[in-house]
This record gives sequence, structure tokens and C-alpha cells, in this order.
Amino acid sequence: MRENELTAALSSMNQKSALDWAAQFPTSSVVELARKLPGGIAPIELQRELLLEARERGVVPQLVRAFLVRLLNSEFPRGLSGATDAQSGLQSVFSMWLWSFDPDQRTAAEAIWTKVVAALEAHPDWVPQRADEPRLMALFSGHDLERSKKATLVASARARIEANFVGRKTNREKLASLESLPAGYGYMYATQLVDNAVRNGGFSQLFGASGGIEIPLAILGMRALKQEELAVLLEESLAYARSYHREKLGPGLFTAPSLPAIAEPRPWAQLDKAYEARLTDLFEGFAKLMDVSPALFEPPFRVLRNAEDGRTWKVRTSGVLVEIQIVLDDGTAINRERRCASAEKAELEALALVAEQLQDGFVEAR
Repeated sequence: MRENELTAALSSMNQKSALDWAAQFPTSSVVELARKLPGGIAPIELQRELLLEARERGVVPQLVRAFLVRLLNSEFPRGLSGATDAQSGLQSVFSMWLWSFDPDQRTAAEAIWTKVVAALEAHPDWVPQRADEPRLMALFSGHDLERSKKATLVASARARIEANFVGRKTNREKLASLESLPAGYGYMYATQLVDNAVRNGGFSQLFGASGGIEIPLAILGMRALKQEELAVLLEESLAYARSYHREKLGPGLFTAPSLPAIAEPRPWAQLDKAYEARLTDLFEGFAKLMDVSPALFEPPFRVLRNAEDGRTWKVRTSGVLVEIQIVLDDGTAINRERRCASAEKAELEALALVAEQLQDGFVEAR
């Protein structure tokens, strides 16, 4: 388990595993579970940890059933027969339960949910009390909930982004930390953040919350995903802010990045509607991008070899970092890093290092 406040809260109760501890209270909601922990642990943090542990142990199907048990007991403690508005409650349960699935598992989730609703309606007094109840398990039979290759790719990228954010609290700190990673990670973070913000609260809320500092990177991300129309809308939102809401602009956005000429940018409210009308699946988009453009997420090393002593020298840039690997003739690898002021300077530094090695007798590996 990751070292954090949740770990400390569990340790204070002589518990090591969030999953094992939560299993003692099978019908408690995640909100109720969080209240049982000291230290003011957020329910979303606890839910995320439960899912991470389940993936590490290979018990995600059991956890998905357990989440459903918790949600049903919270919404329908006496079954559908005791509900005043069953349909509204079912919609609420499904929307919250869907969080435990990967985006490409929605079809499976909907198929299972259809069977769950049918069972609840056929047995209006039934509320499952455990994830391993035979009736509940039968509803999941025949559905593969193993994580797909593309979901694994996207999840690994998101995990690397989150790991990079440890100790960084502000949006500006998080964006700055992404400079040490290959460009694709910044694209993923900024594009998803901006997309969620605009679809849930609009451009006014986005600029009011962060000054729009993620937009330049999101523009690049949209273009990497071949979403030109959305990239143009983001540019127009920034142009509107420069013309009419400079007080909301984050530092550095008054003149950079340069934008194409827009005679009269539309107001944010109009841009909100235009943006919402253009649907895009960012999960599928980034899964494809990671597959067809892996260098955006894991740049290849440039490899040189010394013909006389067999040493191998490798270099690559990762954002503002220059990563160097020296492999001796006995196979021993020595890894080094150099941090530069910008990604552009890192590229120049790498080229200068390559020139030095070529002068010292190394040659390009074939």
C-alpha cells in the first residue's frame, strides 16, 4: 500500500490492508467506512485505495460485487419494496457503481446491471449482504472483468502521473512536475482535466479555478489526438479571456502561447455549447496514441557503442531531463540524469553529449 494518510490511519488501528479492514463491514458505504477511520480520510481516497489493492491482488470482480453490495444497502436498506423513488435510486447506484469499471468495460457493466435490476424487481425485499452471495454471484456469471491491454496502458500512464504529483498540491506545481516526464503524460493530464472541467462547469469555471494554465498543454494534447476542432475551441477560449477577462488569466498566459488571429472570439457560454456538442472518447484516444506513438510516453534511447572496449552508451530526453545509461562490457549498467531548464535545452544537451561520445571513439549502433 502507498505511504500516505490512509496508511497511517489504518496503522493506528493495527490494520495493514484497506481491503481486509473494509471486508469487516460488508454493508457499510464507502462514506461510512471513511468516517470510521481517524484523520479525516476522504471517501474517494479510500475507494481508490480499495480498487488499487484489488488490482494488485487480482480480486477486482470480488471488489466490484462488494461495491455494489455497499451501494444497494445504502440506497435500499429494506430493498426496493421500501423505496419511495426506486428508479431514481437505481440510477444513482448505477452511476456511482460504474466508477469501479474501466471505460471499455461499460458494456459489461450495463449487461450485469440489467440482470441486477431484474433480480431486485423480482425479489423486492432482497438486499445482498455479502459479495459472495450465490444469487449475486450468478448475476455476474459469464462476464469477463479482467483489465484489457489498452486499459492497462492508460492506467499505467495515469499512475505515473499521480506518482509524479506526490507532494505537489497546486495546479501550477503539478504542471511543473510534468516537465520531468515525456510529453505524452502532460498531454494526458491537461487534456483530461480541461475536458472534464468544461463539460462539467464550462470555461468560466475553468478559468476561475486555475486561470486556464492547463489550456496550452491541452491544446497540444487535443492535436496529438487529432481533435483539431476541440483544439481550436480551446484556443478561442483563451483568446476570449485575453480580450475580456484578463483578470482571470493565470500568470504567463497574457501573451503565450501565440494564437491564430481571431477577429471576435465568441463568449465562453457559446464556446461551452460548441464544445459539449463535440463528443470525444479520451480513453480510447489516449489508448490509441500510446499504441501508435509510444515515443510520446517512453522515448527511445539513442545508442552508441565503443568498438574497442565494447561499452554501450545510451541517451534520451524525458521532458527537462537528460537520461544517460552506460553499459559496461560485463553488462553492468550505470544510470545518470541531468536536469535542464527546459525541454528544448535538454534536447540540445543530449546532442552535445552525443557529439562528445562520437569524438571519443563511439559510433552509432546499428
